[in-house]
Amino acid sequence: MKDFILARDAESHVVVVLVAVGESTAGMTAEELTNAIMNAPVTRCDEAAWRFLGISLAGYNALISLALAAVAAWGAKAAYSAR
Repeated sequence: MKDFILARDAESHVVVVLVAVGESTAGMTAEELTNAIMNAPVTRCDEAAWRFLGISLAGYNALISLALAAVAAWGAKAAYSAR
């Protein structure tokens, strides 16, 4: 099981920072814990982690949601017309 350190963040108020695999936080000094946090890999939240054909996963989510909403509206209209 990985050990973790909780750090405060202005946006989400709590961020979980994982320490390197196999590294334990037990017995670490405050300076060692600070170094572990500061040297942890950073994942940017304003850049897409993955894109396919130039569209991010959030873009695909929006496209699929619009398509499903259109199918639901078409089905509701067909059911209402059949009355």
